[in-house]
Amino acid sequence: MIIDSIENLERYRLWESGFREAVDFLRAKEINTLAQGWHIVSPDGIRASVSAGHGRRRQGSRLETHRTHIDLQLILSGTDRMGWKPRSACQTRHGDYDDNADVEFFDDEPELWFKLQAGMFVIFFPEDAHMPQICGGMIHKVVVKLPIPTGLSRIGPPI
Repeated sequence: MIIDSIENLERYRLWESGFREAVDFLRAKEINTLAQGWHIVSPDGIRASVSAGHGRRRQGSRLETHRTHIDLQLILSGTDRMGWKPRSACQTRHGDYDDNADVEFFDDEPELWFKLQAGMFVIFFPEDAHMPQICGGMIHKVVVKLPIPTGLSRIGPPI
């Protein structure tokens, strides 16, 4: 997991696996004016979801993981409180993995809680179980879904 602010977003353009396209999308568009819903970022499977609405309660929310995508979540307005736990430490699966949605849920409690304000972003890798959108207010955010190339289990900065 990586937490950073939009001022440093340009650094991540150097990463492989679609980060350049994701950063260009977030920088080139008037993100705050994009319609809610899904947007195509690139023809090779990178897409973004823009949402605005009330946060969720912690009670009844679940940790989630993704096997084939990396999440880059940028907060446009509001405060997003998120929980985190290593996927390897999760023990109580809730249902089966959904291959179409690339999501698996867990009933475990997060080990770490943090808040992201407008202009901050987080990058979740497949090994990061996360519980986003825990707050009582409104959250406007964009989540870019970056497919992991076949055969790679982890993406990171170039060495």
